[in-house]
Amino acid sequence: MKIILNNNLEIIQTTDEIICINDILTFKDFSQKRFIALVNNKVVKTESFDIPMIREGDRVQIIHQMGIF
Repeated sequence: MKIILNNNLEIIQTTDEIICINDILTFKDFSQKRFIALVNNKVVKTESFDIPMIREGDRVQIIHQMGIF
């Protein structure tokens, strides 16, 4: 599956036609726990990260949230 992830072309090795944000977090081995995710410029709520919604050609942004002290 080819998607645009953070403005870069990524090829996700999967046989699924639809994947979820958690699949991408696993694929990219993101270790932080707090993210903001957008799929085709629409915010995805954290509780929806396990719902398949990403298809071939979609534009996905994963933004790390940073705390301010």
